Amino acid sequence: MNGVVIVAAGTGSRMNMGINKQVIKHEGQVIIAYTIEKFYNNSNIEDIVVVVKEDESEFFKKEILDKYNFKNVKIAYGGKERQDSVYNGLKLLDEKCDVVLIHDGARHFVSDKIIDQSIEEAKEHKAKVV
Repeated sequence: MNGVVIVAAGTGSRMNMGINKQVIKHEGQVIIAYTIEKFYNNSNIEDIVVVVKEDESEFFKKEILDKYNFKNVKIAYGGKERQDSVYNGLKLLDEKCDVVLIHDGARHFVSDKIIDQSIEEAKEHKAKVV
C-alpha cells in the first residue's frame, strides 16, 4: 500500500500575499486542489493525508474536499515546524502503507510519472528524493 502526506500548513510568508499560497487560484482552481487531484487520481496511491493549519480546517473541508468531491482524504493539523507537520500527517496514514511520499501542497505540477517512479525507486532503494 502506498500513501502520501501533502503538507499545506504553511503561511506563504515569502510570497507576501497575505494568504496561504495553496489557496491561490491557477486557471480557476486553487493550487491545493490540483495537487490533491494528482495523487487522488493516481492508481498507485491508496491513502492521502493533507496537513493544514487547524484554524483553516473547516475552510479546507468545505472549499476543497467537498467542493472538488475528494472522498476519503484525511486531515492532519500542522505543527510548529514543517517536520512536526509531516509527523502529524504520518500518524494518520494507514499502518499498511509500505511507501510514503511527502509532497508540498503548493507543488501542483507533479506528474503520474514522477509519482510512479518515486514509489518504485523508494521500494528499490528504501528512499527517494525528487
